[in-house]
Amino acid sequence: MHRYIQGSTALVAVSTLLFASYDADADRKRRKRPEPSPLPAEEIEPEVIRDSPAAHTEVGPGGGVAETVDLRLKDVVLSALKHSPAIQRARLDWKTASLDIGRSKARFAHTLSAQANGGSERTYNILASDVTQGISTIHTASLEASLSSLLRTGATYSVTAKAGRLNETRANPLFRPVTPLYTNELSGRITQPLGQGRGYAANTAKIDRASANAELREAEGHELRLAVALRAVSSYWALVLRREELTILENNVADALTLKEIVKRRVRAGQDPQSSIVQADAAIAERVQAVEAARVAIVDAERVLLGDAFLAESKLVSYSQVPVPVEKIDEIAPVVDFEKELAAALKNRPEAVRMREELRLATLDRSIASDKLRAKVDVYAVGGILGLAGRSNVPATDDAGNPRSQPPSLLQGGLGTSFENLAGINAPFFELGIQVSIPLGNRDAKNAYQQAEIAVERTKAQNVESRIALDIRAASQRVRIAASSLNAAKESLRLSQENVKAMKLRYQGGGATLFDVTRSQDEVTQSRARTALARAQIAVAKAGLEAAQGTLLMRFGVEQQFSDE
Repeated sequence: MHRYIQGSTALVAVSTLLFASYDADADRKRRKRPEPSPLPAEEIEPEVIRDSPAAHTEVGPGGGVAETVDLRLKDVVLSALKHSPAIQRARLDWKTASLDIGRSKARFAHTLSAQANGGSERTYNILASDVTQGISTIHTASLEASLSSLLRTGATYSVTAKAGRLNETRANPLFRPVTPLYTNELSGRITQPLGQGRGYAANTAKIDRASANAELREAEGHELRLAVALRAVSSYWALVLRREELTILENNVADALTLKEIVKRRVRAGQDPQSSIVQADAAIAERVQAVEAARVAIVDAERVLLGDAFLAESKLVSYSQVPVPVEKIDEIAPVVDFEKELAAALKNRPEAVRMREELRLATLDRSIASDKLRAKVDVYAVGGILGLAGRSNVPATDDAGNPRSQPPSLLQGGLGTSFENLAGINAPFFELGIQVSIPLGNRDAKNAYQQAEIAVERTKAQNVESRIALDIRAASQRVRIAASSLNAAKESLRLSQENVKAMKLRYQGGGATLFDVTRSQDEVTQSRARTALARAQIAVAKAGLEAAQGTLLMRFGVEQQFSDE
């Protein structure tokens, strides 16, 4: 299951949590047992609320009144994205994959190598003219430097420069007249594969694979960040809902206290029995108990938010402080255009990017495996120039005083002369060749090609577009349902408020019982709670739609891709 599905599961879980206190069984229980309900703000007596035993206070972990910290939704999301260990690991995986791109490109870097050596050995000279010359001591010294590289066209090249000195040349009749002999050589070699796709796929595969792997790690990280951000948003609005519930229930206690004062006046006037005061006290006690239960629910919601957003790690909220959300819910539901939302999702959703990169990797593997099934044909060319020079070891005259033939003047000289001969290109050489290698029954390559074919087909069979379309459809429906639910809850609240006003007037006129008033107050409380729930559902549904589009991070100014920050 991909991470967006995990995020959607978290969204559904939070929505279920939001609905948990408002199912049908709970409604039936509330009708059997009076529940807290707020009166309109203008009907609540401020002095009664201040004296209420349920007056709102923030209780810290160690007891007593705690320090509060205002929280913005953006800060919560940024904290979650920055301090999530899973995202940090995903970022490190992406950085590692990005560094692999540079490592894979390094194989095309030019390499300069050099070596120097010298040696001495005694050897038999089978071409010696007399016994005294049968054994020779040969001293050698050489210096060599080369520049080589692998080209992206599949070719390899090298350029080599050599310089050497040989003190004994009797073993070679051609150079026997000169000692020592200086040699210089400048040569080059290039090999270009013709078969197996000219070696292009094999040469560039590492770079392409590293690039695709980095994109894949980034897409996986984007999926994870979407899920983390959506979870943080859901936790934030869940805490907002719980705090609104607490406010509703606290106002309900104040409303019960106000009603008790009315009951007392009616008892003193003989309009109600003394038992009505007991009934009013029971309603107050029950509503105070509901307030305490709401406080526990807030503590649980705070724990979830602190954990999902890593607020303590970001120093936004310490464990001794109480987080207070300050964001207001935008109740205006967005107009959803399915085709437009789907097009945005196919462009931005990390699953679509991940599928494209997986297909790219599988295609690369198939191309490489296909090349290995073909014959390997390499064409090479070698060329260069050679410079030689040495000191003549032929006496100017023989024993009779006759002049002797000397080596060509071109070869007579020292190291400088050998370089002059090299520059004059007096001894060029060139070679052109071809090498052929034909695989016979290469089962390993055949199996690799078949596996690559299966990987390509398996990647294509993921059907990501259909899953994304279903996600957009479900997210759009949640937005519409939440908006409809909010409108219905607002209308229900309006009617219940009018009903409680009418019921209070009837009670004061003797046309209704105290139970009727209490029940109408319960209905207002339930309507207010359903309205708060619907607002929270709209906020979560809108975030879910943005996550389905892959654009949730943009709302908080977060780049879709990882950066090197």
